[in-house]
Amino acid sequence: MDQKKIDFITNFISVELANNKSCSTFSLALRDARLITGRDLLTGECKHYLLQNNKNQHLKPYSPICLLNYLIILEMVGKIFKMKNQSDSTNGIVSALLNFSDLEEKDRYTINALRNALAHSYSLTNIPEKEKYYEHSRHLFAYYIIGDFPLIQYPDNK
Repeated sequence: MDQKKIDFITNFISVELANNKSCSTFSLALRDARLITGRDLLTGECKHYLLQNNKNQHLKPYSPICLLNYLIILEMVGKIFKMKNQSDSTNGIVSALLNFSDLEEKDRYTINALRNALAHSYSLTNIPEKEKYYEHSRHLFAYYIIGDFPLIQYPDNK
């Protein structure tokens, strides 16, 4: 990859504004995700409890809106960065996870379903209207903020 392309990508994903220039929506999304999850805006390092409510109480960094923001960023990655032989119609989250993770197909579609549940109805239920959608897109999620749970755990009975 030539230096011009590397510089473009570096500037595109940078959360710092160089010389008060405009920045990408990707950069804004990453900056906002870090802000609301209590992370350092430049490094992403966990700083917990950076935000406060109107009573000067610290906001907790594990709200579903925080998760949704990172899922939106993941979707952006999948829409922006594609393999040369990949179809443009591939879903953004599924594409990002296909290209940049070792997750199984079922897990990729499950993570996308969680994004859909949060983004479309701010709920933990995703039931696509059309039956033709992939079987791993229909879920009732549980969202745990305590304990050591796996990223995805499927029920014994579907």
